[in-house]
Amino acid sequence: MKKAIVFILLSLVISIPLFAVNLSDEEIQGIILMREEEKLARDVYLALYEKWGINSFYNIAQSEQKHFDSVGNELIDYFNLDDPVKNDIPGVFSSEQLQNLYYELLEKGLSSIQGAVEVGLTIEDLDIYDLQDLIDSTDNPTIENVYKNLQSGSVNHMGAFFAQAEKYSVEYQFQFISQEQYMAAVNGEKIPSNNKNMNENQNRNTVQSQNQSQNGDCTDCDQDQNMNQNQNGNNDSNNNQGQDNGQGGSNGSGNGSSGKGKK
Repeated sequence: MKKAIVFILLSLVISIPLFAVNLSDEEIQGIILMREEEKLARDVYLALYEKWGINSFYNIAQSEQKHFDSVGNELIDYFNLDDPVKNDIPGVFSSEQLQNLYYELLEKGLSSIQGAVEVGLTIEDLDIYDLQDLIDSTDNPTIENVYKNLQSGSVNHMGAFFAQAEKYSVEYQFQFISQEQYMAAVNGEKIPSNNKNMNENQNRNTVQSQNQSQNGDCTDCDQDQNMNQNQNGNNDSNNNQGQDNGQGGSNGSGNGSSGKGKK
């Protein structure tokens, strides 16, 4: 009986988040930011799917829901933090900056299919950038692992949106991360830290079509069947099967103007 009690007590102790008391203000604010940033991605993509009927937006939104839940369950709840999302109402945010960004992105995305694709690339570009900052600023393995998983998913999403950029003739210039960072991520290499002093004329080379196989984060991210547009005879079906897991061609030019619109 005593052994059973000791075992239960040990189990309870092990289940307590050991790093909670050691979280810095920066780490806490980073978790709060990512909770709402993942919500922003989900809310925008669902609205754009409803407008344009492009399956990529719906599928990636489902993945963003998993990211949103992951930050909530594995970080907010684990560290017993105050959740900024009190009521999960679409398009409503605690952060004034994210609220304004939501309106800005939604307006652009609803204006045209090309604008919607550019919005998708912008969101993932920003997500990868913010996550890299947060990864570099923590030594907490629990937080770091969650962030790296989120970042891997965002890289896959960006690849899927680049496939749509090719399809709809959208040329995207990186606004936050650099071409070097994106290519490192695509190739499964360590992503360099963000360059906060990057010259705006750097990294403008065109990112060529990439068909590397990656670990998928969402199902059929870029298997797009646009309900409102005629299918091009030469569309995503000509890409490799890896696109089912969120990969896609990369067709854009890198502009590392970091901090633009940064929260």
